Order: sequence, then structure tokens, then C-alpha cells
Amino acid sequence: MKEIKYQIGDKVRIEDRISSYDNKCIPLPHLSQFIPSLNKGERITFRDGQVVFEIKNINSGYILCECIQAETTIKKMSSSLFPDSRIVYDSLEDEDIFYLKKMCKLGLIPEWIAVSFVEQDYQMEEVRNICSEVWGNNNIKLMAKIESKNGIKNLDDIMKWVEGIMVARGDLMSSITPYELPDLQNIIVKKCNAEGLVSCVATGIFTQFANSKFCSKAEIADLYLIIKEQADYIMLSQETGNSKYPFECVEMINRAKDYFESRFNSYYD
Repeated sequence: MKEIKYQIGDKVRIEDRISSYDNKCIPLPHLSQFIPSLNKGERITFRDGQVVFEIKNINSGYILCECIQAETTIKKMSSSLFPDSRIVYDSLEDEDIFYLKKMCKLGLIPEWIAVSFVEQDYQMEEVRNICSEVWGNNNIKLMAKIESKNGIKNLDDIMKWVEGIMVARGDLMSSITPYELPDLQNIIVKKCNAEGLVSCVATGIFTQFANSKFCSKAEIADLYLIIKEQADYIMLSQETGNSKYPFECVEMINRAKDYFESRFNSYYD
């Protein structure tokens, strides 16, 4: 797919497979399996909620939508989400199981497996059972990525099946109001610390710095809060996967982390 900048009011057709791509068509793999769970008026978001379409019509193999927010472009490998729809994603696809078995045949045992869009405890139970089936007795740790309202609602049950929780802020913020995010992040990290689980905060930590080498006040304040909350890990995505200054971004965050932690320790002393 070519990189496209949409405008508010643009009409588009979204479907599984499109023979020729243009600004009127967006390919979305596996869309057909989600269509029965979609309704008119619901949203589909791209790139962590920066581009938003409203569903206007639903057909057997495609949906017709109208752009209602366009802060950036859509391009190949852009993330997508149906934040208003009642979709429970499969925890493991056949392809996932194939690659887990392939890893085992190669003698590889992962330390962690992170699962996206966890909304129910049984999803993590299924992953746990597959790991036992593939590797037998193992010490593989599971991390549930919390990215939806249902994930928040069922968090306590999900925590019983995992060793870690990720606050996956990009898609999560598409499902809630922006001002709820800092509070929920704080709650999740505190719950993990209380239960002895690993906590990880992900998405949008240093996006501006990674593309401009200029650190905004909002970014450094965000990093300060994550470290003060005592999250165990920060996960970078776009910052190191698709940016101009990936190394500098990691270096800057590590320096800031060391400084903040030294200041926190001096407060406690």
C-alpha cells in the first residue's frame, strides 16, 4: 500500500484483498472474520488512533467508511483497531502455533511470550496450555498486553495466568478517553507491584525525539512518571523500529532514567 494522507470527509472502501490500491481503498487482512461483529457508526482507527474512520455501510466482504480524523498518513504495516466493536481476538492463530513449534524444533525456548489484545483470562490459559504442549515442562513467562476496556475490566482474572502485564497505550487510548490513560497506567503498575508481577509501559514514549532529536516537555514528563511509578520495563516500538534516531532515543531514555532514579533515591534518603 502506498502512503496516503486522508482528509476529513473522504470516503473509503476497506476489504481483505484489493487488486489495485489507491486512496479510495484500504487493504485490511482478516477483515472478513470481523465483519459479523461490526455495526454502522462504529470506528476503525489506524496508527494508534491518529487516523479514524466511521463505518457507514457493511457488506459481506468489505465495509464503506468516512474519515472523521486525519492527523497523519496511513502506510504499509499501519496498526488498526475497532475500538467500539465487540470483537474478542483469538489468542493464538494457527500461524502462531506453527512458529512456536518451529522454534522448539530449532532448540529455542523463549523467555517471554507477549499476547496482544488480551480481554479474557481463558485466552492466557490457552497460551499456557500450548506452551506446555510444545515444550513440556518449561519456565516460559507470559505477558498480557492490555489494550481495551474489556482487558481493564477483567484485569484481576487475567493477572492470575501471567507473570507480566503490558500497558499497551497506543490501542488502549483509542478505546478510552485520553485523560483516563495516566490513571489506568498508574493503577496497573501498582497492581503488578503489589502482586509481584512484571509491569511494562509501551507506546509513544519518545516519538517526537526519535524523529527530530528534540525532546518535548511532555515526553520527558511522561518518562518521569513511568519511572516514578516504578514500572519494571519501558518498551519502545516506533522509536526504534521506524525512526531517524533509534540509538539516540534509547541512549537518551537510559540517561534520563539513571538521573531520575538517583533523584528519587536521594528523596527517600
